[in-house]
Amino acid sequence: MLRSLLFSVLLFFPQLAWAKECSGRDLIAQMPAPERKALLERAAQVRFGEGLLWRAERGEKGITLFGSFHLPHPYTQAHEERIMPLAEDAELTFFEMNAEDIARFERDMQSAPDLMFVGHGEATLPTLLSEAEWDDLSGKLRARGFPPFMAAKMKPMFASMMLGMSPCKLRQMQAGRGGIDRVLAQRLYDENLPSRSIEDYRTALTLLDAFPAKKQTELLRLSLLQDLDAEDMTETLYRSYIDEEIALTWEYTRALSLESGGAEAEEDFALFEKLLLTDRNKAWMDELRRAEASRILVVVGAAHLMGDTGLLRLLEADGYEITRLSMTP
Repeated sequence: MLRSLLFSVLLFFPQLAWAKECSGRDLIAQMPAPERKALLERAAQVRFGEGLLWRAERGEKGITLFGSFHLPHPYTQAHEERIMPLAEDAELTFFEMNAEDIARFERDMQSAPDLMFVGHGEATLPTLLSEAEWDDLSGKLRARGFPPFMAAKMKPMFASMMLGMSPCKLRQMQAGRGGIDRVLAQRLYDENLPSRSIEDYRTALTLLDAFPAKKQTELLRLSLLQDLDAEDMTETLYRSYIDEEIALTWEYTRALSLESGGAEAEEDFALFEKLLLTDRNKAWMDELRRAEASRILVVVGAAHLMGDTGLLRLLEADGYEITRLSMTP
């Protein structure tokens, strides 16, 4: 269940290189026609469910919002070229993490391992799982660059997250290829353009600690049982993202989560949505209200823009007029 959800909360190279280095199937395109039709109908009901680039205006204040994909993909450079003029025009750009906080985050991952790993004396994954489960998990995490001694101390929730990550995309990121968020954040830093993190850079990591260890372990076991190929899921979400069908991605992952997440799947999904999207969106709106700049750019994960509790709806409720912009200049 967690793997399905985290796929969605989750975009320099030509298409040939992408196809050669990472492969996967678009699972939505391969759904039986009646199921795909029902999925499309649900997605169509989501407010602001289609679109990556938006403009919110109220009086003299204008906020441009770009919904990002956190992994590298073939259109990363094209998106950079589309968004950079908007960043150059903005008085302030908000990221989930700006370049300075990305650097702080990376240092913290070395100096404060408790963000991702259990502390001394806490139960490790080999003791929480059966021998067969641990063998399965350690092999899958090894393929993602985590040796068993490191994987053993990983918090169950983060182990589930890593299972949801495409090994191929992880290798690309480890080789220095960043998603559009990171590319833009670094570009603004290099050009001395003003940027700010819209939340404390540790927020997303600490949110999942709201789940007790027992629940985290239950969700990890469900992740191990879930018969999903991470490369296929990454390709599926990427295709929907490029088509600007953000709600389609969300509804697809919701359906997968409810199908394979066990008896408490609906309750678990609702809590994840509240923690990872709804509560953060409300806090981000407070930051936007406090910002004194009149021209603002916001670059955050695309799922944060859509729906009744998304940033676009919250801005609309604050009296902003919302306009969808084209990703083609």
